[in-house]
Amino acid sequence: MPLKEHLIEARNRLFKSALAMIPGVVLGWILYDPLLWAMQQPLRDISEARGIDAQLNFQGVGTPFDLKIQVSLILGLIIASPVWIYQLWAFITPGLTKKERRYTLSYMFASVPLFLAGVFAGWVIWPNIVRALTSFTPEGGSNIMTAIDYLQFAMQLMLFMGVAFLVPVLLFALNAIGLVRGNTYLKAWRFTILGVTIVSAMAAPGSDVMSMFFLAAPLLVLYFGAIGLCILNDKRKDRRDAKKVKESEANADVATPSTDLEKL
Repeated sequence: MPLKEHLIEARNRLFKSALAMIPGVVLGWILYDPLLWAMQQPLRDISEARGIDAQLNFQGVGTPFDLKIQVSLILGLIIASPVWIYQLWAFITPGLTKKERRYTLSYMFASVPLFLAGVFAGWVIWPNIVRALTSFTPEGGSNIMTAIDYLQFAMQLMLFMGVAFLVPVLLFALNAIGLVRGNTYLKAWRFTILGVTIVSAMAAPGSDVMSMFFLAAPLLVLYFGAIGLCILNDKRKDRRDAKKVKESEANADVATPSTDLEKL
């Protein structure tokens, strides 16, 4: 398609994705209070375990309202993930071959549960991050946190983990269609570790080393796990190709039957 039609197509896909977020935003607005209560549980645990004052501070008159809108939008984005992942797939498929479309369709179905699993993993590890970072508060101190910073910390971590869980799908997809071999990924491990460290430092909610580490570790585990799958897939394809070559070489020395020549 011409560039103008591509832009129109992208606009339509974005509009459909935005529409799919509306039910999630409404649900997020309704669940905001119980969600906020659940997200403050690490602070209550810290206060009880260490005897310090750990609580949220809502600065400004409009802060509670702004915060509720932000949380609702992020929940809408998470709930609508099946739709916008499909819209992304539908946007790129016209440029793929029939074989590549079959591959990407299966990867699209794998992407949705992986993204949601990454968000859930972020929810699980986030209280541990909060406890680990606040453990450096000296005796007699307090942790009075800005509510916006605290919730952005949590939401940014969960979204980042969701995207991180999609990395194996992308790597294996490129390997499955024959663009990149597993050993090629493995040879670039030094650059990968450097890149993951930089990305984690940029995406970390806090400016501390612990936040960066908690983000970088799952990414590296997923990356090297995907490499292992790619290498196994390469070995399977190599054995299949070797078998075909062996069969073709065996048939090369066999004379074509006269009946087959007559048909030609």
